Amino acid sequence: MTKNVFIVGSRGIPARYGGFETFAQKLVEKNESSEIKYFVASQRSNNNPVIQAPTFEYHRATVFQIDVGSFGAATPIVYDIKAIRWVLNYVENHSLGGSVIYILGNTIGPLLKLFRTQFKKLDIQVFVNPDGLEWKRAKWPKPIRTYLKLAEASMVKTADLIVSDNPGIEDYLRHTYVDVDFTSQYIAYGVEIPKIDEDTTNQKGMKWLETHQLLPDDYYLVVGRFIPENNYETILTEFMRAKTDKKLVIVTQAEGKLFDDLRDKTHFERDPRILFAGTVYDAKLLYFIRTQAYAYIHGHSVGGTNPSLLEALSATKLNLLYDVNFNRYVGQDAAFYWSLEQWNLAQLIETADKLSGGQIRTYHQSAQKRVTDDYSWETISKLYEKLFLGE
Repeated sequence: MTKNVFIVGSRGIPARYGGFETFAQKLVEKNESSEIKYFVASQRSNNNPVIQAPTFEYHRATVFQIDVGSFGAATPIVYDIKAIRWVLNYVENHSLGGSVIYILGNTIGPLLKLFRTQFKKLDIQVFVNPDGLEWKRAKWPKPIRTYLKLAEASMVKTADLIVSDNPGIEDYLRHTYVDVDFTSQYIAYGVEIPKIDEDTTNQKGMKWLETHQLLPDDYYLVVGRFIPENNYETILTEFMRAKTDKKLVIVTQAEGKLFDDLRDKTHFERDPRILFAGTVYDAKLLYFIRTQAYAYIHGHSVGGTNPSLLEALSATKLNLLYDVNFNRYVGQDAAFYWSLEQWNLAQLIETADKLSGGQIRTYHQSAQKRVTDDYSWETISKLYEKLFLGE
Protein backbone atom coordinates (compact mmCIF):
# COMPACT_ATOMS: atom_id res chain seq x y z
CA MET A 1 0.00 0.00 0.00
CA THR A 2 1.34 3.43 -0.97
CA LYS A 3 1.93 6.03 1.72
CA ASN A 4 1.02 9.48 0.40
CA VAL A 5 3.06 12.31 1.92
CA PHE A 6 2.11 15.94 1.30
CA ILE A 7 4.84 18.52 1.96
CA VAL A 8 3.64 22.05 2.73
CA GLY A 9 5.62 25.12 3.80
CA SER A 10 8.45 25.43 1.29
CA ARG A 11 8.15 27.79 -1.64
CA GLY A 12 8.41 24.79 -3.89
CA ILE A 13 10.60 22.71 -6.15
CA PRO A 14 12.80 22.79 -8.13
CA ALA A 15 14.50 24.76 -5.34
CA ARG A 16 15.36 28.40 -6.00
CA TYR A 17 15.62 29.70 -2.45
CA GLY A 18 16.80 28.33 0.88
CA GLY A 19 16.75 25.49 3.34
CA PHE A 20 13.19 24.14 3.20
CA GLU A 21 13.15 24.28 -0.60
CA THR A 22 16.44 22.38 -0.80
CA PHE A 23 15.14 19.88 1.76
CA ALA A 24 11.96 19.18 -0.23
CA GLN A 25 13.93 18.79 -3.44
CA LYS A 26 16.51 16.41 -1.97
CA LEU A 27 13.84 14.36 -0.23
CA VAL A 28 12.06 13.58 -3.49
CA GLU A 29 15.25 13.25 -5.55
CA LYS A 30 16.76 10.70 -3.16
CA ASN A 31 13.56 8.74 -2.57
CA GLU A 32 14.19 5.06 -3.28
CA SER A 33 11.02 3.65 -1.77
CA SER A 34 8.30 2.49 -4.14
CA GLU A 35 5.92 2.61 -1.17
CA ILE A 36 6.05 6.41 -0.82
CA LYS A 37 4.43 8.96 -3.09
CA TYR A 38 5.41 12.58 -2.44
CA PHE A 39 3.29 15.63 -3.18
CA VAL A 40 4.95 19.04 -2.77
CA ALA A 41 3.20 22.42 -2.56
CA SER A 42 4.75 25.15 -4.70
CA GLN A 43 3.97 28.82 -5.20
CA ARG A 44 3.44 29.21 -8.91
CA SER A 45 5.80 32.21 -8.90
CA ASN A 46 8.56 29.86 -7.69
CA ASN A 47 8.88 28.44 -11.20
CA ASN A 48 10.87 30.38 -13.74
CA PRO A 49 9.66 30.26 -16.44
CA VAL A 50 6.21 29.94 -14.93
CA ILE A 51 4.60 26.51 -15.46
CA GLN A 52 0.91 26.97 -16.21
CA ALA A 53 -0.27 23.44 -15.41
CA PRO A 54 -1.85 23.10 -11.95
CA THR A 55 0.38 20.10 -11.23
CA PHE A 56 3.51 18.59 -12.74
CA GLU A 57 5.81 15.67 -12.00
CA TYR A 58 9.31 16.05 -10.60
CA HIS A 59 11.34 12.92 -9.77
CA ARG A 60 8.15 10.88 -9.31
CA ALA A 61 6.72 13.53 -6.98
CA THR A 62 3.60 15.52 -7.85
CA VAL A 63 4.16 19.25 -7.48
CA PHE A 64 0.87 21.07 -6.93
CA GLN A 65 0.92 24.78 -7.66
CA ILE A 66 -0.74 27.37 -5.48
CA ASP A 67 -1.59 30.86 -6.72
CA VAL A 68 -1.03 33.44 -4.00
CA GLY A 69 -1.55 37.17 -4.30
CA SER A 70 0.35 39.78 -2.33
CA PHE A 71 -0.68 40.01 1.31
CA GLY A 72 2.47 41.53 2.77
CA ALA A 73 3.74 39.76 5.88
CA ALA A 74 0.64 37.51 5.79
CA THR A 75 1.48 36.06 2.35
CA PRO A 76 3.18 32.89 3.74
CA ILE A 77 0.16 32.25 5.98
CA VAL A 78 -2.28 32.59 3.07
CA TYR A 79 -0.05 30.29 1.00
CA ASP A 80 -0.01 27.60 3.70
CA ILE A 81 -3.80 27.81 4.18
CA LYS A 82 -4.43 27.42 0.44
CA ALA A 83 -1.96 24.52 0.25
CA ILE A 84 -3.62 22.71 3.18
CA ARG A 85 -7.04 23.16 1.60
CA TRP A 86 -5.68 21.66 -1.63
CA VAL A 87 -4.40 18.66 0.31
CA LEU A 88 -7.71 18.17 2.11
CA ASN A 89 -9.67 18.28 -1.14
CA TYR A 90 -7.27 15.93 -2.91
CA VAL A 91 -7.25 13.38 -0.09
CA GLU A 92 -11.05 13.42 0.13
CA ASN A 93 -11.62 13.21 -3.64
CA HIS A 94 -9.14 10.35 -4.06
CA SER A 95 -9.96 8.51 -0.83
CA LEU A 96 -6.37 8.65 0.41
CA GLY A 97 -6.94 7.95 4.09
CA GLY A 98 -3.77 7.27 6.09
CA SER A 99 -1.85 10.10 4.42
CA VAL A 100 0.69 12.36 6.09
CA ILE A 101 0.88 16.13 5.74
CA TYR A 102 4.34 17.40 6.66
CA ILE A 103 4.32 21.13 7.42
CA LEU A 104 7.69 22.89 7.21
CA GLY A 105 7.89 25.84 9.59
CA ASN A 106 5.30 27.11 12.04
CA THR A 107 4.06 30.11 10.03
CA ILE A 108 0.45 28.97 9.99
CA GLY A 109 0.65 28.46 13.76
CA PRO A 110 -2.64 28.89 15.65
CA LEU A 111 -4.68 28.63 12.45
CA LEU A 112 -3.70 24.99 12.04
CA LYS A 113 -6.18 23.91 14.71
CA LEU A 114 -9.01 25.15 12.46
CA PHE A 115 -8.32 22.12 10.25
CA ARG A 116 -8.03 19.60 13.08
CA THR A 117 -11.51 18.13 12.60
CA GLN A 118 -10.96 17.62 8.86
CA PHE A 119 -7.56 16.02 9.45
CA LYS A 120 -9.12 13.48 11.81
CA LYS A 121 -12.13 12.86 9.56
CA LEU A 122 -9.87 12.10 6.58
CA ASP A 123 -7.35 10.13 8.68
CA ILE A 124 -4.45 12.50 7.94
CA GLN A 125 -1.49 12.58 10.30
CA VAL A 126 0.04 16.02 10.87
CA PHE A 127 3.84 16.23 11.14
CA VAL A 128 5.52 19.60 11.75
CA ASN A 129 9.11 20.78 11.45
CA PRO A 130 9.19 23.92 13.66
CA ASP A 131 12.35 25.30 12.00
CA GLY A 132 15.06 27.06 14.01
CA LEU A 133 13.30 29.23 16.59
CA GLU A 134 12.31 31.92 14.10
CA TRP A 135 10.78 34.10 16.82
CA LYS A 136 14.28 34.80 18.18
CA ARG A 137 15.52 36.41 14.99
CA ALA A 138 16.21 40.12 15.38
CA LYS A 139 15.18 40.83 11.78
CA TRP A 140 11.51 40.44 12.70
CA PRO A 141 9.65 43.38 14.29
CA LYS A 142 8.20 42.68 17.73
CA PRO A 143 4.61 41.93 16.58
CA ILE A 144 5.85 39.26 14.17
CA ARG A 145 8.16 37.76 16.80
CA THR A 146 5.22 37.59 19.20
CA TYR A 147 3.10 35.85 16.58
CA LEU A 148 5.86 33.35 15.75
CA LYS A 149 6.27 32.45 19.43
CA LEU A 150 2.51 31.92 19.69
CA ALA A 151 2.62 29.89 16.47
CA GLU A 152 5.36 27.66 17.88
CA ALA A 153 3.32 26.89 20.98
CA SER A 154 0.21 26.17 18.93
CA MET A 155 2.01 23.81 16.55
CA VAL A 156 3.46 21.81 19.45
CA LYS A 157 -0.05 21.37 20.87
CA THR A 158 -1.70 20.52 17.53
CA ALA A 159 0.72 18.29 15.60
CA ASP A 160 0.74 14.51 15.83
CA LEU A 161 4.54 14.58 15.58
CA ILE A 162 7.21 17.28 15.84
CA VAL A 163 10.31 16.60 13.72
CA SER A 164 13.38 18.60 14.77
CA ASP A 165 16.45 18.88 12.53
CA ASN A 166 18.73 19.38 15.54
CA PRO A 167 18.62 17.80 19.03
CA GLY A 168 18.96 21.34 20.41
CA ILE A 169 15.52 22.20 19.02
CA GLU A 170 14.05 19.07 20.57
CA ASP A 171 15.67 19.89 23.93
CA TYR A 172 14.35 23.45 23.78
CA LEU A 173 10.78 22.31 23.06
CA ARG A 174 10.88 19.73 25.86
CA HIS A 175 12.05 22.31 28.40
CA THR A 176 9.72 25.05 27.17
CA TYR A 177 6.47 23.08 26.89
CA VAL A 178 6.76 20.81 29.89
CA ASP A 179 2.98 20.80 30.37
CA VAL A 180 2.28 19.59 26.81
CA ASP A 181 2.23 15.89 26.01
CA PHE A 182 3.69 15.87 22.49
CA THR A 183 5.60 13.34 20.41
CA SER A 184 8.88 14.35 18.80
CA GLN A 185 11.66 12.88 16.71
CA TYR A 186 15.05 14.13 15.56
CA ILE A 187 16.09 13.83 11.91
CA ALA A 188 18.90 16.07 10.71
CA TYR A 189 19.11 18.38 7.74
CA GLY A 190 21.49 17.19 5.03
CA VAL A 191 24.30 18.43 2.84
CA GLU A 192 25.55 17.45 -0.59
CA ILE A 193 29.17 17.98 -1.56
CA PRO A 194 29.14 19.44 -5.09
CA LYS A 195 30.60 17.33 -7.86
CA ILE A 196 33.13 19.66 -9.43
CA ASP A 197 35.13 19.75 -12.61
CA GLU A 198 38.47 20.28 -10.91
CA ASP A 199 40.21 22.01 -13.81
CA THR A 200 37.36 24.45 -14.45
CA THR A 201 36.61 25.08 -10.78
CA ASN A 202 40.26 25.45 -9.84
CA GLN A 203 40.80 27.99 -12.62
CA LYS A 204 37.74 29.95 -11.59
CA GLY A 205 38.66 29.67 -7.91
CA MET A 206 42.27 30.76 -8.34
CA LYS A 207 41.07 33.72 -10.37
CA TRP A 208 38.68 34.64 -7.52
CA LEU A 209 41.55 34.46 -5.02
CA GLU A 210 43.77 36.52 -7.28
CA THR A 211 41.07 39.15 -7.76
CA HIS A 212 40.80 39.56 -4.00
CA GLN A 213 44.60 39.33 -3.46
CA LEU A 214 44.31 36.16 -1.39
CA LEU A 215 46.54 33.11 -1.03
CA PRO A 216 45.50 29.56 -0.06
CA ASP A 217 45.58 28.89 3.71
CA ASP A 218 46.08 32.58 4.38
CA TYR A 219 42.55 33.64 5.37
CA TYR A 220 39.79 32.98 7.84
CA LEU A 221 36.40 32.69 6.16
CA VAL A 222 32.88 33.73 7.15
CA VAL A 223 29.83 32.85 5.03
CA GLY A 224 26.27 33.76 5.95
CA ARG A 225 23.47 36.28 5.85
CA PHE A 226 24.35 39.70 7.23
CA ILE A 227 21.99 39.65 10.22
CA PRO A 228 22.55 40.39 13.94
CA GLU A 229 22.13 36.82 15.19
CA ASN A 230 25.10 35.73 13.08
CA ASN A 231 27.35 37.76 15.40
CA TYR A 232 29.23 39.82 12.82
CA GLU A 233 30.01 42.53 15.36
CA THR A 234 31.70 40.05 17.69
CA ILE A 235 33.57 38.36 14.86
CA LEU A 236 34.91 41.67 13.55
CA THR A 237 35.81 43.03 16.99
CA GLU A 238 37.55 39.84 18.06
CA PHE A 239 39.44 39.43 14.81
CA MET A 240 40.73 43.00 15.06
CA ARG A 241 42.04 42.11 18.54
CA ALA A 242 43.70 38.89 17.37
CA LYS A 243 47.44 38.82 16.70
CA THR A 244 47.33 37.11 13.33
CA ASP A 245 48.81 37.90 9.94
CA LYS A 246 46.02 36.11 8.14
CA LYS A 247 43.06 37.90 6.59
CA LEU A 248 39.36 37.72 7.41
CA VAL A 249 37.25 37.17 4.29
CA ILE A 250 33.50 37.68 4.67
CA VAL A 251 31.26 36.34 1.90
CA THR A 252 27.90 38.03 2.30
CA GLN A 253 25.68 40.78 0.94
CA ALA A 254 26.81 43.54 3.29
CA GLU A 255 24.81 46.70 2.87
CA GLY A 256 22.16 48.80 4.54
CA LYS A 257 21.77 50.21 8.02
CA LEU A 258 23.23 47.22 9.88
CA PHE A 259 26.39 47.39 7.79
CA ASP A 260 26.72 51.16 8.24
CA ASP A 261 26.13 50.90 11.99
CA LEU A 262 28.70 48.15 12.32
CA ARG A 263 31.28 50.13 10.38
CA ASP A 264 30.67 53.18 12.60
CA LYS A 265 30.91 51.07 15.76
CA THR A 266 33.93 48.89 14.94
CA HIS A 267 35.82 50.94 12.27
CA PHE A 268 36.70 47.64 10.61
CA GLU A 269 37.64 49.49 7.43
CA ARG A 270 40.83 50.62 9.18
CA ASP A 271 42.06 47.02 9.45
CA PRO A 272 43.66 46.00 6.13
CA ARG A 273 43.23 42.33 7.02
CA ILE A 274 39.42 42.52 6.75
CA LEU A 275 37.76 41.96 3.38
CA PHE A 276 34.06 41.99 2.55
CA ALA A 277 34.07 39.96 -0.68
CA GLY A 278 30.40 40.16 -1.65
CA THR A 279 28.22 37.15 -2.40
CA VAL A 280 29.11 33.91 -4.17
CA TYR A 281 26.12 31.98 -5.56
CA ASP A 282 28.14 29.43 -7.52
CA ALA A 283 28.10 26.36 -5.20
CA LYS A 284 31.21 24.84 -6.77
CA LEU A 285 33.17 28.08 -6.51
CA LEU A 286 32.08 28.55 -2.90
CA TYR A 287 33.18 25.00 -2.13
CA PHE A 288 36.61 25.79 -3.60
CA ILE A 289 36.84 29.00 -1.52
CA ARG A 290 36.09 26.95 1.60
CA THR A 291 38.76 24.37 0.78
CA GLN A 292 41.40 27.07 0.39
CA ALA A 293 40.62 28.85 3.67
CA TYR A 294 42.80 28.28 6.72
CA ALA A 295 39.67 28.10 8.89
CA TYR A 296 35.97 28.91 8.87
CA ILE A 297 34.33 31.08 11.56
CA HIS A 298 30.66 30.29 12.25
CA GLY A 299 28.79 32.90 14.27
CA HIS A 300 25.20 31.65 13.91
CA SER A 301 23.47 31.74 17.29
CA VAL A 302 19.87 30.95 16.30
CA GLY A 303 18.65 27.95 14.36
CA GLY A 304 18.88 24.22 14.08
CA THR A 305 21.23 22.35 11.78
CA ASN A 306 22.51 25.22 9.68
CA PRO A 307 23.28 24.35 6.02
CA SER A 308 26.31 26.65 5.86
CA LEU A 309 27.82 24.85 8.87
CA LEU A 310 27.41 21.47 7.19
CA GLU A 311 29.00 22.86 4.04
CA ALA A 312 31.90 24.20 6.09
CA LEU A 313 32.49 20.89 7.89
CA SER A 314 32.53 19.08 4.55
CA ALA A 315 35.14 21.39 3.02
CA THR A 316 37.08 23.61 5.43
CA LYS A 317 40.10 22.26 7.27
CA LEU A 318 39.37 23.99 10.61
CA ASN A 319 36.04 25.20 11.95
CA LEU A 320 35.62 27.72 14.79
CA LEU A 321 32.00 27.66 15.92
CA TYR A 322 29.96 29.94 18.15
CA ASP A 323 29.30 27.97 21.33
CA VAL A 324 25.57 27.17 21.40
CA ASN A 325 24.10 23.71 21.72
CA PHE A 326 22.81 23.71 18.12
CA ASN A 327 26.35 24.07 16.79
CA ARG A 328 27.88 21.66 19.30
CA TYR A 329 25.40 18.92 18.36
CA VAL A 330 26.60 19.23 14.76
CA GLY A 331 30.34 19.86 15.17
CA GLN A 332 30.96 17.72 18.28
CA ASP A 333 34.71 17.09 18.67
CA ALA A 334 35.46 17.92 15.03
CA ALA A 335 35.47 21.68 15.67
CA PHE A 336 36.59 24.40 18.10
CA TYR A 337 34.15 26.61 20.02
CA TRP A 338 34.20 30.24 21.10
CA SER A 339 32.05 32.52 23.21
CA LEU A 340 32.26 35.86 24.97
CA GLU A 341 31.89 34.30 28.39
CA GLN A 342 34.75 31.78 28.24
CA TRP A 343 37.11 31.06 25.34
CA ASN A 344 36.94 34.21 23.23
CA LEU A 345 37.41 34.26 19.48
CA ALA A 346 40.60 36.36 19.48
CA GLN A 347 42.34 33.78 21.67
CA LEU A 348 41.00 30.93 19.58
CA ILE A 349 42.30 32.48 16.35
CA GLU A 350 45.76 32.88 17.86
CA THR A 351 45.64 29.25 19.04
CA ALA A 352 44.46 28.03 15.63
CA ASP A 353 47.38 29.85 13.97
CA LYS A 354 49.81 27.69 15.95
CA LEU A 355 48.35 24.27 15.14
CA SER A 356 50.58 21.81 13.35
CA GLY A 357 49.77 20.35 9.95
CA GLY A 358 49.04 17.00 11.58
CA GLN A 359 46.60 18.51 14.07
CA ILE A 360 44.78 20.35 11.28
CA ARG A 361 44.49 17.17 9.20
CA THR A 362 43.01 15.31 12.17
CA TYR A 363 40.27 17.93 12.63
CA HIS A 364 39.62 18.05 8.89
CA GLN A 365 39.22 14.28 8.59
CA SER A 366 37.02 14.16 11.67
CA ALA A 367 34.73 16.90 10.29
CA GLN A 368 34.40 15.21 6.91
CA LYS A 369 33.58 11.88 8.56
CA ARG A 370 30.94 13.61 10.68
CA VAL A 371 29.23 14.92 7.56
CA THR A 372 29.54 11.70 5.58
CA ASP A 373 28.25 9.46 8.37
CA ASP A 374 25.33 11.55 9.62
CA TYR A 375 24.41 14.33 7.20
CA SER A 376 24.36 12.97 3.65
CA TRP A 377 21.03 13.44 1.87
CA GLU A 378 20.95 9.71 1.15
CA THR A 379 21.03 9.02 4.89
CA ILE A 380 18.44 11.69 5.67
CA SER A 381 16.10 10.49 2.92
CA LYS A 382 16.19 6.91 4.22
CA LEU A 383 15.40 8.09 7.76
CA TYR A 384 12.36 9.98 6.46
CA GLU A 385 11.22 6.96 4.46
CA LYS A 386 11.26 4.89 7.66
CA LEU A 387 9.44 7.65 9.53
CA PHE A 388 6.64 7.99 6.97
CA LEU A 389 6.24 4.20 6.66
CA GLY A 390 6.10 3.82 10.43
CA GLU A 391 9.11 1.52 10.58
